[in-house]
Amino acid sequence: MKLVYKGIYKNEEQLPVGTLPDNAVKFKEPNKMAQIFVLTLLISIVTLIILFKISEIVLDYPPINSFNILGIYLFFPSIIPHEFLHALCWGKNDEVGFYIAPKQFMAFVHSTCPISKSRFIWMSACPTIFFGVLPFLVCIFIPDKNAIKDILWTFSLVSFTGGSGDYVNIFNALTQMPSGSVQQMSGLNSYWFLP
Repeated sequence: MKLVYKGIYKNEEQLPVGTLPDNAVKFKEPNKMAQIFVLTLLISIVTLIILFKISEIVLDYPPINSFNILGIYLFFPSIIPHEFLHALCWGKNDEVGFYIAPKQFMAFVHSTCPISKSRFIWMSACPTIFFGVLPFLVCIFIPDKNAIKDILWTFSLVSFTGGSGDYVNIFNALTQMPSGSVQQMSGLNSYWFLP
């Protein structure tokens, strides 16, 4: 994988257009970055509500009292590794662009190189597994309420919400892509096709 910094994202015209086969099918997904932002914001809110409930049940933890600002600060340096984990999922010779979109409060990677359905799902899920699931699991084994548990719990929570756009990709892959298909980006949108 060749990761290339592409700078500040301003509009869809910056994104490379891929060469798609005739049988490529566009994902049923938003067509504008603003629509993607609104969708991911809604998913973030739902994710927070679910995680607060899970925390109360699994950790016997009062979430509001346990929020720690250091966990939020730790999230920001994890944004680049989050995107790097995405990028690693493409092939070793594939070019992957890295963009920062400050207006949408996000960063993202983009490649016009096709990847398999299973690899696309893993690519979408792996940063949340490393930065959301694993810290949450560690919280389960920290016995008492303390600052380290609060920091890890908050970092985990924020990392889960930071993966909201990735959950859309996973949902689209599971509900739209047939077995054996591959995913490819072209411009702002994703497509699938059978090779």
